[in-house]
Amino acid sequence: MTDVFAAAEELLREYTSLCRDFEEEMMVREMMVNAIDPIIPLNEPFTFENREPNDYYISLEVPGIGDRVDLFRAFEVSLLDARACRLVLEHDHSTSATLRVYRNTIQWLAFWSVRYPSEEGRAKFDKELEARTAGLKALKLKAQLKFDFRMMEELENI
Repeated sequence: MTDVFAAAEELLREYTSLCRDFEEEMMVREMMVNAIDPIIPLNEPFTFENREPNDYYISLEVPGIGDRVDLFRAFEVSLLDARACRLVLEHDHSTSATLRVYRNTIQWLAFWSVRYPSEEGRAKFDKELEARTAGLKALKLKAQLKFDFRMMEELENI
């Protein structure tokens, strides 16, 4: 699915190489983002946090579906988060780590199911989101049946 972003990034590189200054470059970047964004975002601009220089770092916040965001940067951060989630799950089998990965994954899937530039890509993300959401519902039901109030509370935060 990176083919859409790869093509758009190549165009972005070509256009920004012609720019004379930073402001012009930012205008070109914004035009490219608007060209590939499937919606007109109406929320406030989303600012990505400064990532810690750590392969295991998972973003604390993910842009909302309607946030104004640089989709190129969002794609880059979502790939970093996916890699970090995989590494965390390989090395940390705690419930808190698993829930943090689950929360981040569901947030990115929800974002890309609406904001991915191609319809085919959005459908794939939506299908994966449905599967993860069904799994989350099953976990919530299991916690309720066991009267595990701490787990129920944790799962509500996802």
